[in-house]
Amino acid sequence: MEQDVPSIAQVILERGMCFGECPVYKVTLLANGTVTWLGELFVKTTGPASWLVPTTRVTDIEKALHQANFRSLADLYEPDMTCQPSCKITVEYADGLFKTVDHDLGSSSAPKALVLLEKQLDKLIGTAPYIGTLSR
Repeated sequence: MEQDVPSIAQVILERGMCFGECPVYKVTLLANGTVTWLGELFVKTTGPASWLVPTTRVTDIEKALHQANFRSLADLYEPDMTCQPSCKITVEYADGLFKTVDHDLGSSSAPKALVLLEKQLDKLIGTAPYIGTLSR
């Protein structure tokens, strides 16, 4: 690991409701690659689930957090538009520091790096099979 990339103890990604059928879930990734899922609404897997990801993905997540300058992001990005989903990322670093960024996706002030990070986290953690596609 590069010296300037802080190690994580855990990352929590939470997707919140919108005015519609946006997936609502919470996923937690631990430094050892253990993932726990709690699907709430508009997801294929409701309730709890768990899986493992390779530790190389944990390293990739650490790099993505660093590239997004996560520690320097604002704690809250409030909406300009209503009815949009939210995304909250909480990181506990190995040094004991906690950082939470609460992003309402209706906010025009959120940096593009944050939006990209949110998508990267879903991809690297492997949430797609649990979010699924619901038949309407």
